[in-house]
Amino acid sequence: MSSESTTGRKWNERSDATAAVLANADFMFQLLFERSADAIVLFDPDAGVFFDCNQAAVALMHATSKEQLLQLTPADLAPQLQPDGHPSMQRAAEITALVQKNGSHRFEWMARRLDGSEVPLEILATAIPIGGRTLHVVVPRDITERKRAEEEIRRLNATLEQRVVERTVELLASEAQFRTLVEHAPEAIVVFDGMTGRFEMVNENAVQLFGRSREEMLQLTPADISPPCQPSGRPSVELARERIGEAMAGGKPVFEWMHVHASGREFPSEVRLVHLPGERCCLIRASIIDHTERKRAEHALRESEEKFRALFEASSTGVMIHDEERYLEVNSAIVRMLGYSSAADLVGKHPSDTSPPFQPDGESSATSAARHIAECMQRGSARFEWLSRDARGRDLPVEVMLTRINMGGRQLIQAV
Repeated sequence: MSSESTTGRKWNERSDATAAVLANADFMFQLLFERSADAIVLFDPDAGVFFDCNQAAVALMHATSKEQLLQLTPADLAPQLQPDGHPSMQRAAEITALVQKNGSHRFEWMARRLDGSEVPLEILATAIPIGGRTLHVVVPRDITERKRAEEEIRRLNATLEQRVVERTVELLASEAQFRTLVEHAPEAIVVFDGMTGRFEMVNENAVQLFGRSREEMLQLTPADISPPCQPSGRPSVELARERIGEAMAGGKPVFEWMHVHASGREFPSEVRLVHLPGERCCLIRASIIDHTERKRAEHALRESEEKFRALFEASSTGVMIHDEERYLEVNSAIVRMLGYSSAADLVGKHPSDTSPPFQPDGESSATSAARHIAECMQRGSARFEWLSRDARGRDLPVEVMLTRINMGGRQLIQAV
């Protein structure tokens, strides 16, 4: 602490009859000031600067000594604006005036340490007479953890409130609003009683999908629009009961199902079941999407892949599928050509691994392979002569045609 008062005497000197008592009190204050685990700062409201501080305050503000903090103003140790948007200099002046007027004031403050980090503080400032003048004893406490806890509580409360709002909106939605949503849904939707199975609501898309009138649909159950057995061989009634039970228990099953059109035509679909909340606890909504076209596309894709595989394997020309790093697939012809025992011996290798170190033009095989691959990826194809090396170490001159292809969403290279 500073030892000189404005009168020239040491701050703990007294000339009246109670000097001994006051000196002892001042000594106790000094002892408490220096040894307190709490940060304590003496602030001079007239000069507007920090007059003294203890070691705990030095540590709190990440300073290396008291001297770094003394003669600074509160605004010097704060960001330009406080969290409420007010300038720190303005708020400091207002708080100083309140302490002068009321004798003490408790407030929150965002401070900026000397290393630039910010820390939220709770501060108790008390005006006391010392050495013939009034100083403010400022006790700041780090409330970082409290602020984190408050923020988490606010977040949880906001989440809870949001859930309450969402649930309230759901419960207050009228049957007319629900019917509107069902009617204008892009997929076929039916609502049925999970206990009896009877349809209670169907939208226009369901009417069109099953080729029946709305009145007819409302007399039916899921079993009435399904074949006796599903493709797995299990009875539709038995399997439907399991799926409905899963939805009633709170699950949201999604599964493929074979349905029957009014004409007798069977068609594949995807079904999503969800248990509807409300007074009637047994209602289930089923969203149904016709997968006829998707199944046709999948079948065509499988046929295309099978044809490709057959041509790939049956070709008498060596064919490799690779990316920029390694062989991914090779056919039997290239396995024989390079003298390996199986495709597994080649898959995973780089083109330069099945070549001599250098090509006839003197360029390294690794560099040359990378150049041809880059050309193919950029232009779509590349054609060149190449010197390969078989499993026995013999060099084979070959002509190579690289073609960029799209396979499974990836840009790959077919080497012939």
